[in-house]
Amino acid sequence: MHRGHRGLLASGAVLVAVAAGACDSGYDVTLSVSDQINTVCTTSCVGSVGVLAIGNGDSPSKCISGVSMKSLRDHGLQGKFDLRVPDEFSGIWITGYRGQDCRDMAIFDGIAGVTGSEIKVPIDCVASCKDMATITVKTTNIIAAMQGRCEVGTATAVASGTLRSDRWDEVSPAPASSEFTGGAPVVLAAGNATLPGATLLVGMERACAAVATFTNGAPSTLACVRGYRGLCLNPATDAGKIEVPTYPAQPVAPTPSGEVRSIALFAERDIATMTPRPLAGATVALDPLSPPARIEYTDLTLDQNGAAVLSPRAGTSTGPSGSFAVYSSEPVSVTITHNGKQYRRQIGGGVIYGEVSSSLVAGAQIITPE
Repeated sequence: MHRGHRGLLASGAVLVAVAAGACDSGYDVTLSVSDQINTVCTTSCVGSVGVLAIGNGDSPSKCISGVSMKSLRDHGLQGKFDLRVPDEFSGIWITGYRGQDCRDMAIFDGIAGVTGSEIKVPIDCVASCKDMATITVKTTNIIAAMQGRCEVGTATAVASGTLRSDRWDEVSPAPASSEFTGGAPVVLAAGNATLPGATLLVGMERACAAVATFTNGAPSTLACVRGYRGLCLNPATDAGKIEVPTYPAQPVAPTPSGEVRSIALFAERDIATMTPRPLAGATVALDPLSPPARIEYTDLTLDQNGAAVLSPRAGTSTGPSGSFAVYSSEPVSVTITHNGKQYRRQIGGGVIYGEVSSSLVAGAQIITPE
């Protein structure tokens, strides 16, 4: 399991077994799967399942590799979970991964609080195995696009996956956060890359299909993605590609409260010049059921060295750069209103876990009126 920032190493936890199915020494944990989820969420690609016991500063985890699941109900996990229970044991988080050793894309997950000795974990479908396909992506430098130019930026690799909230706030005093899980990075060539086993569909709230960009091995941007015509995709040469916004570098840091700043651009393509046209006068609102977040309109200016700088805007709508920022700890849905029409999109950043350390990565989103 990837939960480095949650304190995974057990330290003096009480030895009490947590088991999937029958349990004779403490807690009985079962997966609760609805008929709909069991039908739509195929698990043929699941190779490992992680279980984590949520506690106060100590969250023991276990990864079960070599898994072969016929379905979410016919999972074959009975008796394979055996964890030390931490102090102030408050919940269980279970995730099925496409790869071995609890890596690669998350396929399903579930979280449940502890209210007694029987814990039923309701399972959500993150990304069904049957909905994965090969996609081709092309990056767009979001800062250049705010200035009316189409550039691919400086990212050197991309990875497809999902960005999702861990929803710990449902079962623990610890705040929720988001993590990206996905395949191995693929090298970009002139801003293009073909990604096998990608998904554009997710089956749970507070999550999105996502692509992460990397610059010389370091994570730089997270983007919720969807199939659309794009802002800088050329209809003649880029048909069928997915546009991925990226920063020229990682210009923003998380706030002290743990929020991640994500930058968005609302713009249309000038048909005559095939260049971006940022749209002023758009208002942005959080969807009523979205997690807590705040919105900040921004303006782009140049500093004394000619470098682009995004600063808070005094107005209550987008300005000449068509840009705004969203501060959140989880993926959120926003509605953009412009010229009497509305456009709903997802945006967010989160944690990308590496072999040695983790990175909290900002989000980016290009939104076009379509």
